[in-house]
Amino acid sequence: MKIRGRFIQGRVELEQLIDLPDGTEVEVIIEERKGFSKSDPLFRIMGAGHSGKRDVSRNKYKYVAESYETRTK
Repeated sequence: MKIRGRFIQGRVELEQLIDLPDGTEVEVIIEERKGFSKSDPLFRIMGAGHSGKRDVSRNKYKYVAESYETRTK
């Protein structure tokens, strides 16, 4: 049986609760995860959209609301 969890500040936190009898031995295997780097495909989306607007990060909620209003009309 595999149970997923995370290693946080020196302890393992499980995604689900399990009830094991006292004395049950458990083997914990911590897999190393690679962080993001500039070569990650996620960064390819940067600059993908061009609207000509320069204040998008400051007014993101305004632009999301405007796009939603346009679709619902």
